[in-house]
Amino acid sequence: MKFKALLFLLLATLLPLAAPRTARAADVSFDYFYDALLPYGEWVEVGGYGFCWRPTDVDRDWTPYSDGYWAFTDAGWTWVGYEEFAGIVYHYGRWVSVEGEGWCWVPDYEWGPAWVSWRNSEDYIGWAPLPPRASWQPEIGISTWADTAYDIGPAFYSFCRVRDFGAPVLRPVIVNRARNVVIIRTTVNITNITYNSYGTVPVIYNGGPSYTVISQRCERPIPALKLVRRTQFEHADFHGGPGRFSPNARTVGNQLMVNAPIVAPPVQREFLQGKVKKTFAADKVASGWAGVKEGKERTELRQRFERETKGLTPFTAPARAVVAADLKVVPVQGDANAVLPGFAGKGPRGKGDRPQPGGPATPPVVVAPPAVPVPATVATEPGQKPKNATPVGGFHPPGDVRKPLAAEGKPAAPLAPPPGVDPAIAPAQAAAEAARLAREQADAERQRLEAEKQRAAQTDAERIRNDRQRMEQQREADARTAAAREKLAAEQAETAARERTHLEKQNKDLEKRRTAQADADKLRAEQERTARQQSAEAEAATRRQKQAVEAAALAAEKQKGEAKEQQRAAQMEREKLEAAQQRIAREQEAAAAAALQKQREIQHQAEAEKQADLKRQQAEAQALERQRQQQEQIVEQRRLMQKEQQKAAQEAAQQQAAARAREQQAEQQAGQQRAAQEAAKQQAAEQHRAMEAERQQAARQQQLEQQRAAQDATRQKIAERAREQQMEQHRAAQEAAKQQAAEQRRQQQIEQQKAAQENARQQAEQQHRAMEAQREQAARQQAEAQRAAQQQAAQAAQQQAAQGQRR
Repeated sequence: MKFKALLFLLLATLLPLAAPRTARAADVSFDYFYDALLPYGEWVEVGGYGFCWRPTDVDRDWTPYSDGYWAFTDAGWTWVGYEEFAGIVYHYGRWVSVEGEGWCWVPDYEWGPAWVSWRNSEDYIGWAPLPPRASWQPEIGISTWADTAYDIGPAFYSFCRVRDFGAPVLRPVIVNRARNVVIIRTTVNITNITYNSYGTVPVIYNGGPSYTVISQRCERPIPALKLVRRTQFEHADFHGGPGRFSPNARTVGNQLMVNAPIVAPPVQREFLQGKVKKTFAADKVASGWAGVKEGKERTELRQRFERETKGLTPFTAPARAVVAADLKVVPVQGDANAVLPGFAGKGPRGKGDRPQPGGPATPPVVVAPPAVPVPATVATEPGQKPKNATPVGGFHPPGDVRKPLAAEGKPAAPLAPPPGVDPAIAPAQAAAEAARLAREQADAERQRLEAEKQRAAQTDAERIRNDRQRMEQQREADARTAAAREKLAAEQAETAARERTHLEKQNKDLEKRRTAQADADKLRAEQERTARQQSAEAEAATRRQKQAVEAAALAAEKQKGEAKEQQRAAQMEREKLEAAQQRIAREQEAAAAAALQKQREIQHQAEAEKQADLKRQQAEAQALERQRQQQEQIVEQRRLMQKEQQKAAQEAAQQQAAARAREQQAEQQAGQQRAAQEAAKQQAAEQHRAMEAERQQAARQQQLEQQRAAQDATRQKIAERAREQQMEQHRAAQEAAKQQAAEQRRQQQIEQQKAAQENARQQAEQQHRAMEAQREQAARQQAEAQRAAQQQAAQAAQQQAAQGQRR
């Protein structure tokens, strides 16, 4: 471990020499930071971080990266802020939070599109300013381990719903940070800050959420712009005076013009010491974990971050490199005259460029009925809502007619009669014409509403049919999954049969070896018995020879020569016999030594296989433990998602109850249609829940079966298991991982379907409320027209009566 740490340290020291940046002198001095930021804050000193800058013209709840919007450029997600100091503090340096004082900016001298950590889920997207410890190392970058490596707590994140990510000002749509702990449990870190070397000059690339995916789900378009960097300035541009330079970014056509000079650090520390207004102690630096209780909750959340990173560190998992596909939405060439959808130039405050939702507000063409005056539209400043103009965004029924002044409680001014028409009859005719037009308009509106109801009913029926088709497809997929599971079980059974056959073969081989050993033992015993017999026969022969020699010596002297000849023959026979005995003994010793060596080799092999089997069992136990942890994590995620769904269902139930209370005064037919639609939706939801329960039960049963099969296979394994079994286990683990991945994909598809159904239901409710509002507005207009007609008729009658009296 020490060697690896030294190796990583050496790489971290040497690799910056090969970084793709171009070494050159600084473009501006530290005065660029000091002079540009001084009017909007104060320079302070924070313990442990040194010379910092704190904004003073912001409110108490202000946080970095909130008053602005996200644009996508050659450098990835680029923050465009509206504060006067945004062009510096969001592209250089890092941030720390000081208790009771707010956020402080720590200077750094590397320009980036934004220095943030990203988190994402199906419903939310969030970003948090990086702390000073997140130093830039080109060879490593910053990746998904940012939360654990830099200890970024939940309180520092700004979350918004995915559909609001394209808002022109993100601060109003940022979710209350009191919910961050709940939201962060359903999100994962997707940070990827690296170098983009596709251009002429390398630039830091801020990767995060997919532009294509986010754009499809946003209610407002997200601008994709060509990045144009300015690095050279004259000192007078930013040092002061009436033509003071603004460091903020601005859009020119499809280009984002940014100021990105290389800034030189201050040379003398005395220069900084004389500028410090306040000093904050190191213990005042706040932690992003302030909103999480000490103990179990904080420990569980930290453990979740660690599990999420899967053991990756800055040294083992550098940031992902930029590929050409990441930049396919960025314009190839800049065009100062290009007009982007939903991006309308300077904002109302003149602080940089602010995209407008839906583009500039254009008054619609309004056709007003005769005898009802229509006030003219009043022109306003850019970004200000015109009077009597249809608001931009939201739901607007076709053929919308402006409300006349009489509908606002002001009496309509009498109109001059046309030439050639009796003044006494003109008001009545105008009133009758207005009443007729109002009736026609009300009839047309009623017919349109009925047509919209029918279309909505057809859409709901089509949606129900589609849901049923999807359920059928899901059942077919489940059947295919069950068939695959049966096939897997058959393959596992076949594997077990092969293992048993292999074990039986090994047992037979072992029995053969034992039989051979027994035969060798018998041969050795036979050889020993033969040697003993030969030794006994030799001893008997020696005794007989001695007796013959003694008899020959006593018998006669004449037989000495014969006796000597017999002795020499006997001696030769004895030497031959001893040589044979020695040869047999050597052969027996060699056979015994070979048998002993073979037995030792068998024992060593058995011990090695036993150790290998023990290691495999430990590896399998670890794999089972990891699988159990993954299952627990999946169960926890499902529990949280179910809790969110229950909460959403409760809110939906409350909204439906309120809607039903309001709709009791509406038409009976619409109520019956809504009830039928709600019943169909509930039935579909029940079917979905039943299918989900069946799938969960099948998954649990499969997991139990897999565990039992693994336990049985573990018990059946013995020391003689060979490499083929390891390969089979490896393939089984891969199949299990594929099944688990498929199960997770199915769960995600189901959740997406549920979310789509919920969105469709909410849209239907919004359309219904809009239609109810239109119906009420039409009724009010008709009533106002009738009252106006009655008043005009009464005035005409009074005038006729007065004329009659005068006559």
